[in-house]
Amino acid sequence: MLLNAYRFPSEAAALPPVDRAVAIGVFDGVHLAHREVIGQVVAVEGLTPTVLTFSDSPHTLPKSALPIEPDRQKQLWLSRLGIEQTVEMEFSAVRSLSPAQFVRDVLHGALRAKRVACGENFRFGAEAAGDVTLLTALCRPLGIEVLAVPTVLDGDQPISSARIRRLLAEGEMQEASRLLGHSYGITAPVTAGNRLGRTAGFPTLNQPLPPDAALPKFGVYASVAVVDGKSYVGVTNIGIKPTVGADTPLAETHLLDFAEEAYGKEITVYPVRLLREERQFADTDALFAQVAADVAAVREMYRPQGTIRAVWFDFDDTLHSRVEAWRQFSVLFVNRLFPDAPQEERDAKAHALWEAGGCGRGFWPRDNIDIPYRVLFEDIKQRWGLSHDTEELIRLCHRLFAPCVQVFADTVPTLRRLRAAGLKVGILTNGHSFLQNRKLYHAALAGEVDAVVVAGDEGVQKPNPELFRRVAWRMGLPTEDCVYVGDNPRADIAGATAAAMQTRYLDRFGEHLLEPRYDDLNGILNSII
Repeated sequence: MLLNAYRFPSEAAALPPVDRAVAIGVFDGVHLAHREVIGQVVAVEGLTPTVLTFSDSPHTLPKSALPIEPDRQKQLWLSRLGIEQTVEMEFSAVRSLSPAQFVRDVLHGALRAKRVACGENFRFGAEAAGDVTLLTALCRPLGIEVLAVPTVLDGDQPISSARIRRLLAEGEMQEASRLLGHSYGITAPVTAGNRLGRTAGFPTLNQPLPPDAALPKFGVYASVAVVDGKSYVGVTNIGIKPTVGADTPLAETHLLDFAEEAYGKEITVYPVRLLREERQFADTDALFAQVAADVAAVREMYRPQGTIRAVWFDFDDTLHSRVEAWRQFSVLFVNRLFPDAPQEERDAKAHALWEAGGCGRGFWPRDNIDIPYRVLFEDIKQRWGLSHDTEELIRLCHRLFAPCVQVFADTVPTLRRLRAAGLKVGILTNGHSFLQNRKLYHAALAGEVDAVVVAGDEGVQKPNPELFRRVAWRMGLPTEDCVYVGDNPRADIAGATAAAMQTRYLDRFGEHLLEPRYDDLNGILNSII
């Protein structure tokens, strides 16, 4: 879904006349704390989810700071999380607005806000005179609900853009990605270089670094790049190439076992681990001797050690009960469509919808066939004689289904025990970007794991082994040293096996589709540690 972006007040006349739920903030990295604010305004019935942000304001970012990611990436993540419109306030044009004018003219007048969400420390109006208490008092008479989101903590420290920028500046890529809630990557076209590396046997893909975003620490990283939908392990120098010189900072990547041309292609490079700081060498022979050592170090880094170092989990019916969530959703869905129908009829329709969705599994276990939502709701439309557009029904499904998440009692204790044992832990789930991100938001598991990956954000779905390789490599590990835990024999077990991951089949519902099988996470936990 593409975002509709507007500037205020210069494009105020172009704003569609709709009621809105508005998240206010900078959202420069769309990190885990930002997601808590955004989560308050998406999927609110009858309101268009909108982000109100700011340009050229001295209060937008700390002095001399840059956004964590370029604006294009910010817009992409806002869209994936369910935001439909962004409104960028031109500070120079509105800086004299008092708090009362901001609420009356901007929130109420121009945006038609019915709900506003912000951080608990939000300041607004001329000289930043307004706080959340004043915002609430000004909004209440206008019928605007205000939701102030408490500071989001990671341990005893707040999650903040400043903290993530500091981690990037220190080259702590894994920790920065964990707090972002997605892998930090550099997306840019490959440009022509001086081909010096090619002559030495180390051809590189050169990408200009974005001038409008914070940069990682200059240095050499183990990295993973996605080229034409396929991942490759590599070595990336981020910086100015002091030995041979560069006009502007570049990401210069040598991909292992890659011999294709990529000039002009837009690729994403994920710096995984800092190997060394960038430095100047006496000559190119010394430089390429070090590059050879860097390549050898990365090959060693991805060499299987024969031990389990990370555990990845499926989400639906592995960490939460989609069976029960779908049952609850089916009741809500039918009640929304048929509020005046007799209770007996609504109960029958809800049960029929629950069964049509594979009793919540999302696939028919015995046939191992996935059930696409579009096919499901096309069938429901015909069966119930509905005049609704299929997309409308799917959107209603996404809005009602996500809050029905039912996390299993053994989920959090298992995740914590694995991490306490020194293992990396991640969640890899198939599905639609917005729906799965929204379900994960309601599950509140991001703080319990090291990485969360939604297949809809990646453009590739399980059982494609590329997806499993991608998440393991971006964690800095070979797939052979990772375990994948899931309930779907084809998407989970077969897909992970094809990527050379170890697997554990979870059979919470006694379906006996595979052997060996585990009835709960405790059995799996005991098989790993």
